[in-house]
Amino acid sequence: MTEGELDLLHAPFIATAELWSGKASERTPSVGMFMAERLWNTLEATVLMAPAESGQSAHAVLGIPWYVDGTRRENLLLGNATLGGTFEVWHVDPERDELRLSSGYFGKWDDFKRITALTRFRSGEGLPGRVWKTGCPVLLEDLSESRAFLRAAAAQSVGLQCGLGLPVRYASGTGVVTLLSSRTSPIGRSIDVWRMTSNSELEHLQGLVYATSARAHANALSVAQRLAIDAATQLAPSVLQPGSELATRAAMQCGFAWPSRDDQGVIHVATVVG
Repeated sequence: MTEGELDLLHAPFIATAELWSGKASERTPSVGMFMAERLWNTLEATVLMAPAESGQSAHAVLGIPWYVDGTRRENLLLGNATLGGTFEVWHVDPERDELRLSSGYFGKWDDFKRITALTRFRSGEGLPGRVWKTGCPVLLEDLSESRAFLRAAAAQSVGLQCGLGLPVRYASGTGVVTLLSSRTSPIGRSIDVWRMTSNSELEHLQGLVYATSARAHANALSVAQRLAIDAATQLAPSVLQPGSELATRAAMQCGFAWPSRDDQGVIHVATVVG
């Protein structure tokens, strides 16, 4: 496999994905101990900007906590390395029964950030509202043409192309995380949504691929499926371990899977690999 077979038109937006359980005995996360500990001390999903003096390559880090029976077990840490996308964290305003922006990273798109900060979503409205209503991941392949994306015009003006929404459950309630990426810097090589069938088999529901060859596509999908199986079986987030046999064989640098259950108890998984 040649390097050219795996190249994207541009670098993926998400550069790092790792799990952190808050234990000092663990290896230092690539995003840095300072960032990891600050995110661990925050009970809900949040976005932090890496301080300039930290020497970290990521401009921002998104921390998404995973709770089991009201106890947080670990955080999924996602770091970006380009300006081609956004991290958004949406929390429920209990007084108004709607989602509002809690924190985010918007790179150089100040106008889009202002529009987003003023936007509210009720259950079923927009990408965050659909995730909130269904409790399942939602992938929108073209934001500019999707009626489900209420900020379509603003997204088109800055070149944002696709969006992935993830449901998050806290000890105190629920929330939504959305990842939006530009045409020039997609979230990853492969963005997929899966569902566990009644026969305990994994069904591929939807996918968006940015790999430049059929072989690279097959490799990305194989890694995504492996991560999805692990996440669905354990009902916990899974990540691609850099330097592992799977990562080396597929020439992948980064990947994660985020599982969730819908109201019927069916397991859905969103995966991103790159």
